[in-house]
Amino acid sequence: MLKIGIGSKTSTGGAVIEGNSGLMFDGLVASSVGHKATCPACKKGIGEIVAVGKRTVTLPAGLAARAGDYVACGCPLGSNTLLGEGTITLGSNSARG
Repeated sequence: MLKIGIGSKTSTGGAVIEGNSGLMFDGLVASSVGHKATCPACKKGIGEIVAVGKRTVTLPAGLAARAGDYVACGCPLGSNTLLGEGTITLGSNSARG
């Protein structure tokens, strides 16, 4: 699974600005669905992360955000997506995306 956390970029040039306090993957504070990200491309300028697809990883603040999820800002739905970085290993399995 690609890491998503505070500072992760979005497809419109924004960034994730909220995460699970104290929960880090390789120095990145992990984010959940419902946390906020910025968007410089729309007037609203900010929105919550919305899950795309099923997932099984739950963090303290909710389901884990992942690459391809979108930001519900003022842009057309699904056009501002999260861009992942690096790969994390959960349990004994390594996954991508």
